[in-house]
Amino acid sequence: MKSFSRAKAFAFTLIAQVLTLLVLLGLVEGVFRMLNPDYDLRGGNERRFFCVFDSVLGWTPKTNFTGVHEKDGFSIPVHQNQFGLRASDNLLRENPTGKRRIIVMGDSYVWGYGVGDADVFTELDMSRYGVELINFGVSGYGTDQEYLLYEKMGKDFSAEEVILVITPYNDFMNNVEPSQYGYDKPYFKLKDEQLVLHTEHLKPDLWSRLRNELSDSLRAFNYMGSLLRSFKQSFESRDKSASAPKQAVLDKESVTESDELAMALTLRIVEKLKSLVESQGRKFTVAFIPYKIHVTRNILRNHPMVPLFADKLREKEIKYLEPFYIFLQAEEKRAGLFNQNDRHFSASGHALFASTLLDPELVEQTLNYYHKKSDDS
Repeated sequence: MKSFSRAKAFAFTLIAQVLTLLVLLGLVEGVFRMLNPDYDLRGGNERRFFCVFDSVLGWTPKTNFTGVHEKDGFSIPVHQNQFGLRASDNLLRENPTGKRRIIVMGDSYVWGYGVGDADVFTELDMSRYGVELINFGVSGYGTDQEYLLYEKMGKDFSAEEVILVITPYNDFMNNVEPSQYGYDKPYFKLKDEQLVLHTEHLKPDLWSRLRNELSDSLRAFNYMGSLLRSFKQSFESRDKSASAPKQAVLDKESVTESDELAMALTLRIVEKLKSLVESQGRKFTVAFIPYKIHVTRNILRNHPMVPLFADKLREKEIKYLEPFYIFLQAEEKRAGLFNQNDRHFSASGHALFASTLLDPELVEQTLNYYHKKSDDS
């Protein structure tokens, strides 16, 4: 009887403490909302803050979500529409405007890391080209996840063309790994020359899900997280190397055997995406991201994996765009085309990248760049 009474007393005490904590949280939240009625949710890790777990994609963008992205010294409002895309809420799967539509697949460069919604290249006014760009970028995605996202959702949008944007210094290795940036992701392996998808290891992280739910639901909790991030960034800024882009000048000797294997797997995924896109009667093109440090230091070559992969694309008769040399010629290349504290495009970089995809003169210069040079010689 005594042990039962002690257990009963412990249960009542625990329940009382939990209820007291909930009441305190409610009071704090109520006061915070009264004092900050226009507070916007804030987050630092874009894969956690702007995305949720997905059993096939690893992580997928939240729909109808607006928040402030705080990282690398910036604080940028970001909106994702009813499809989870960084695009207008007026976007429809069908095409009511009659403009030529291009779906752009990619990672954080396409998503628009570090710039406001209006400055992302897919949101710029492209009326002079009669084109509408649809942003299917998701931060952290590799080519494998981009293919799966297109298969899941992109193919259902009306479009005439698909452009796959490849970031050379991380996409290839992303595609061979079962996890990236601390998150499990799907991956393909070759078996009997066929791509086999692996998703069996993808499991939801319940603790992360609870933390995210609290951050999204309780503004006071979210605000505390924002304060902690600010303190951490202030502390880290004392060491300049903490915010410096982690890039180095590279040449052909920098490409390893592992890189070659990763390119071979990536090529198979690109072929698979091209086959799906062309089965719908759409054009398919690959575009490469310019390597920041080579642009800013005026080094006359993109990342060394780009021309190597371009050779593989040509063998498979896949068209590609190489904007690096347009970036290299730009007057503002040293100061204006990239964010100061990371390697992503600034607003000016987004505008120039859009032109390299759409301006007929620039497209002519960038299309199959390396092979035009070799053919001319």
